[in-house]
Amino acid sequence: MTPATSLPGSSPTAARRLIDDFNSKRDGRALAIELWSQPSLGGRFYESTLVDSCASIESSTDILKDAQPQLAAVSPENQSKVIAAFDRLRARCAQFTEEEYQKYSRRGLLRQNEGQDPLVKKVRRLIGSGQAAATPTRTSAVKDVLSTADPLLFEDVGLQMSLYSGKQGIYIYFDGTRYLVNQDPPIATAYYLLPCGLGLACDASDPGLAMRCIQANECYADRFERVQKEIAAGDAARYEDILRLYRSMLAAVMNQELSRFIPTQE
Repeated sequence: MTPATSLPGSSPTAARRLIDDFNSKRDGRALAIELWSQPSLGGRFYESTLVDSCASIESSTDILKDAQPQLAAVSPENQSKVIAAFDRLRARCAQFTEEEYQKYSRRGLLRQNEGQDPLVKKVRRLIGSGQAAATPTRTSAVKDVLSTADPLLFEDVGLQMSLYSGKQGIYIYFDGTRYLVNQDPPIATAYYLLPCGLGLACDASDPGLAMRCIQANECYADRFERVQKEIAAGDAARYEDILRLYRSMLAAVMNQELSRFIPTQE
């Protein structure tokens, strides 16, 4: 995996350690406390991402309430995978209190006008820049996100930095092409894969994949397998198109090619 680019004032080693800890540490509450103490590296942004993910699992499923997974409807070949996914999510999320969900959520950070965390600032700038094409404010906000090559930041707002509003509706812009959102473009799936290339763990430990495994008996080794089998539905040509866009976009991020993300006027 490609190391995360360091933020101003940090080192590549520190930035790499942040995503490595996020990927590997199983005890989510202990990790959140550790991340909270590192605001200058983007730790509070990371911590709020973790807490929001756990809050979503807690509010939409019974996974964190159950003592063990329900295996009656699980195929025999997936039972060990479901048990592993269940154990990972409980280790990651079961220790948080409702008060902590409120205090440490992204909404809570934004409400506090969290000024110490540079990634929180970048999210706020991008959200506030609107979807008008190529305005100075918008271009500066996109450049700000691009400059980090941070996998978790791209997981959160990567697609949003390419969303624009035009005469034909909302579209995703990349490398000279406008992809209309209502046409289910492969570029949207490429953005789903992009954080993987930047360093985010996208294997079976991915909370989204783990939940899918537990709830739908659909267990994938990683996001790429899910894209191939489910999103591309086994269509080899569509899958290759997605991978082509993913590789091109990953190179554009790593090479800081801002112009490939900024549309010209219609």
